[in-house]
Amino acid sequence: MQEMSTDRIEVCLVDTTLAAAELAATAESLSVVAVDGATAAREWATDVSAGCFVTGGDAATVAALMEADSELPVLVFADPADGLTEQALAAGATDVVAAVGPDRLTRLAHRIESVAGRDERLDWLASAVEGSMDGIAILDTDGTYQYANDAHAAIYGFDDPAEMVGLNWRDCYWPDERERFETTVMPTVRETGWWRGDAVGRRTDGESFPQDLSLARLDRGGIVCVVRDTTDRTERRRQLREETEFTESVLDALPDLFYVLDEAGTFERWNDRLCEVTGYTDEELDDMSALEVIPSEYREEIATAMSSIYREETTETRRAAVLTKQGERIPYEFNGTWVTDADGNVIGLAGTGRDVTSQQLRRQWLSVLSNILRHNVRNQLSVVQANADYAASLTTDDDVHTALDRIMSASRSLVDVSDSAQLAESVLRTDRSERGEIDLVAAVETAIEDADLDGVTVRTSLPPSVTVIATESVSVAVRNLLERARDADSDPTVKVRITPGAERVYVGVSDGAGIPDHERRVLTAGRDTTLQHGTDIDLWLVNWVVTVSGGDLHIRGDGTDDEVVLSFPMA
Repeated sequence: MQEMSTDRIEVCLVDTTLAAAELAATAESLSVVAVDGATAAREWATDVSAGCFVTGGDAATVAALMEADSELPVLVFADPADGLTEQALAAGATDVVAAVGPDRLTRLAHRIESVAGRDERLDWLASAVEGSMDGIAILDTDGTYQYANDAHAAIYGFDDPAEMVGLNWRDCYWPDERERFETTVMPTVRETGWWRGDAVGRRTDGESFPQDLSLARLDRGGIVCVVRDTTDRTERRRQLREETEFTESVLDALPDLFYVLDEAGTFERWNDRLCEVTGYTDEELDDMSALEVIPSEYREEIATAMSSIYREETTETRRAAVLTKQGERIPYEFNGTWVTDADGNVIGLAGTGRDVTSQQLRRQWLSVLSNILRHNVRNQLSVVQANADYAASLTTDDDVHTALDRIMSASRSLVDVSDSAQLAESVLRTDRSERGEIDLVAAVETAIEDADLDGVTVRTSLPPSVTVIATESVSVAVRNLLERARDADSDPTVKVRITPGAERVYVGVSDGAGIPDHERRVLTAGRDTTLQHGTDIDLWLVNWVVTVSGGDLHIRGDGTDDEVVLSFPMA
C-alpha cells in the first residue's frame, strides 16, 4: 500500500503583511516563504509538487494565482471587515480564514494542513486508482464514460483509456446483457445505490469474457464501476467442477463401499454403492452414525478401531458385517484411514468396505474339502490298502499280486494328493498380514531335510544367512520343487542356490531336466485349470506360496536345463 508523504507542507505567502517566520513558528509541519506578486509566486510553484498559496484577499491576486497553478489551493487570510471574502471566493479562492483573534495563526495553520493534505490524499488516491489491477471507471447520469483507468481500458480491449471517454457502457456488452442491465441491474442501482454480480462483457474484437462487476451510485450523480476479468477463475471453476464430477463418477462406479465420516462417526460423504447395499436413501444417511449400519455384536470392535484412527492416526482393517435397513447382515471387510484439514488436524476418516461373502464361502468350501480329503478319502484309502494287503496274503497268483500292487500304488498316490490338498488349504488361508522377516537360508535347509529325496543328489550354494520378507510356507514351495527330481529318468541331481541382490533375494532350483509346457504354465502363470498328473497340485502349491508371500516366480532356460527362480524382497 502506498504511504502518504510525511514531508513538510510548502506554503507561499503572496502580498501579505504576515511574516513567513511567524507562520512557520506556529506549526512544524509548514515550510513558509514570502514573495511579492503573482509572477514570483508562479516561479515558486514550478518547483513545488504539493503546497498552498496564502494571500491577503485581493481578487486580482487570487485570479492571478489560480492562473499560475490551478492545482494548488489558494487561501485568503484577511479581516472579514475588509469586505474581501465574497470577492476572493468569486475569483476562485479555496477558502477564507479570518485574520483576527489571538488564535488566528493556529487556525490558518490547521486550514493549510487540511487543504494541502486533501490534495495529497487526492494524489495518493488517484495513484492507487491508476495502479489498480481492477478496472475502475466513472459514468455520468447517461451512462457515458467520463473516466477509465488503464486496467479498465485493457479489460475491454482498448489501448488507451482516452478511447473509452465519450462511449456509453452499452457499447461494452451484447444485446442480451444490455437488456438484463436495463431491466434489472440499473433499476437496482438507482433504488439501493449499488449492485454486484457476474456479467459477460464484450471486448473491442468481439470476444466475450466473464467478469465480476460492482456498480455504485455517486452522490452527485453518475456511477462508479469496478470490473474484474474472471476468465481464469471461471476456467479454474470449470476444471474443478469437471474433476469433482469425474471423482464422484469413479467413486460411484466402485463395486465397494466408499464413505467419509466426521470425528463423531457420522456420514459426511458416500458413494451410490452405500445406498444400494444398505437400502437407505441419501437423506437418511445424511448425519447418520456409521455404527447404525453395523450389527450390535460388532459395534464395540468397530468403534474402537475408529477411535484408534482418530486419536493415533492409524490405518485399520476389520471384518464385520453391514446391517441393511431391511435387517439383512452382509459380511464385509472395512478399511479406514484418517483425514486431515489444511493445518494437519484430524477431522474424520475415509474408508472402504468390500463384500467378503464369496471369500467366506470359498473358505468354507476349502475347509469342507480339506475335511473330506483328510478324513473321508484318507479313511477309505486306509480300508482299500488294508484289504489289498489282506488279499495279497491269500493268493500266490502273480497276476493278482500285480493288480494289487497297482491298487496300493494308486492309493498311496491319492494319500499324497490328500496331504497336498490339506497343505494347500492351509496356505490359501494365509493372510498377507502374516508376512514377516524370515531367514531364507534356514527355510531352504528345512525344505531339504523334509523333502522325500530318496535317490536324489542335492548340491547347494547358500550364504550363511539372508533375511527376506515372506511367509513361513516358503520352505513348502522349495520342498515341492526339490521332490520333482524324483521323477527324473536317470541319476537325478538337484542344484539349489541362493543369490542376494540389491533389493531382492533369489532362490534357484534346477534338476538338469526340462520343464514340460503344462508345468511351465502352472509355475509362471497359474492359468492351467487341469491337473495333468498327480504332481500338478504340488506345482499349484508352489505358485500359491510365492503369491501369498509377495514374491515373484520365473523360469530360466529354454526347456532343456531349466531353473525355477523364486525371488523375495530383502528385509
